[in-house]
Amino acid sequence: MRRAFVLVCLLVVLACGVAAAAQVPPRGAKEYLASARQNDQRALAALRSGRAVSAILARLRASQADLAAALDTLGAAELPAATTASIRSRLVAAARLKGRALAAKALGTDHLTRAVRGALSAEAKAAELLGDAPGSPSISELPIPVGLFGAFDLVVGPDGRSVWVSGPDGSRVVLYPSLDPGTTPTVFRLPPGSGPRGLTFGPGGALYIAETGTNIGGNAIGRLMPTGELKQFFLPAGAGSPWGIAAAPDGKIWFTEVASGKIGRLDPANGNIVEFRLPTANSQPQGIVLGADGALWGTEAAGNRVFRITTQGKATEFPIPTPNSVPVAIAAGRYGYLWVSELSGGKLLRVSRTGKMREFPLPAGARPYGLVSAPDGNVWFADRGRNRIGLVTPGGRVFEFPLPTPNAQPTAIAALGLGKFAFSEFVGNQVGTLTFGKN
Repeated sequence: MRRAFVLVCLLVVLACGVAAAAQVPPRGAKEYLASARQNDQRALAALRSGRAVSAILARLRASQADLAAALDTLGAAELPAATTASIRSRLVAAARLKGRALAAKALGTDHLTRAVRGALSAEAKAAELLGDAPGSPSISELPIPVGLFGAFDLVVGPDGRSVWVSGPDGSRVVLYPSLDPGTTPTVFRLPPGSGPRGLTFGPGGALYIAETGTNIGGNAIGRLMPTGELKQFFLPAGAGSPWGIAAAPDGKIWFTEVASGKIGRLDPANGNIVEFRLPTANSQPQGIVLGADGALWGTEAAGNRVFRITTQGKATEFPIPTPNSVPVAIAAGRYGYLWVSELSGGKLLRVSRTGKMREFPLPAGARPYGLVSAPDGNVWFADRGRNRIGLVTPGGRVFEFPLPTPNAQPTAIAALGLGKFAFSEFVGNQVGTLTFGKN
């Protein structure tokens, strides 16, 4: 009963619209730096006019917060490493000067004035180095040429440019050679009712598809070759409902079975499928990814756990601190960490190789789904509840950028390069691109 309840709740979240929150313009390093300079200039003007010190200090504190945000979002501007380092050093210098000003408030306005002027000078040099690098992302969207589709998973092709999207409602997979404006996609029709969800690339550039459908058309792992040839590897007797999918270095394909509580392993060479049952019954495993330790890591939506399974099939589970968090997607990050989205918990979860966990709360109303770890350490996620693409910095700061289409419900996200991300929209029936820099 509990398994059915959680699965129904999850499908309701996927299918039902969420009222779009009030959208605010996205901000990046340039905007935060501009705001910091403005606050400093107003503090300097207040010093000259002899205003109360408390009002001046309030401006400086606001400026410090802006500088911290500028430092956090600087990596997304996609500038040369040396330029980024130079900007960072000037922002840090400005922050230190203002820190001294705040600490030296009892020493008089002369000290405050010198500190603020020094900070403004450092900030001006940083702004010059930022040049015409965009401070906030550009977001574009392309329609999916299938009416009932329900864009779900999304992966970047081996060429680093093409994007593949699964549509469980339409039993199709759509290929975009690129996400440039005007790109014509190719639609691959799968057997009716196959319900494609998770996608991953395996040996020979083949696309492997987790087909969740439980009727004659699904409950299988599909293999779509570059030529368009489709082969299905059906699960053993019983409705396993494959959901998440990942490729291992030895060419084996691993997948979760949301209905049976098992983890499957496919050998494409001979079509053999081996299943391993997780310790927690009715756990509804969903996301799965290859970890830096060579094991497969995944999520248990109903079990409220993260699992680790070796390539020999030995499974270990780690309970999540937040009750009923409904963990769904999982991604591998820097330093061997795994990152998990808590759909109902409204948090991102970081898991170490030993199972140690830290949760990062998101803004009220957030319902994170797909996520990806970028090379700079930021973790990007699709926020279905707030209709945004967001990121969590290594320091735990959260930034979100609203989508143009109301209630689009972004679901999956993948990196297309430094500062560029592709995402799918489950309700908006589109694929989108979020770009920082000059991609």
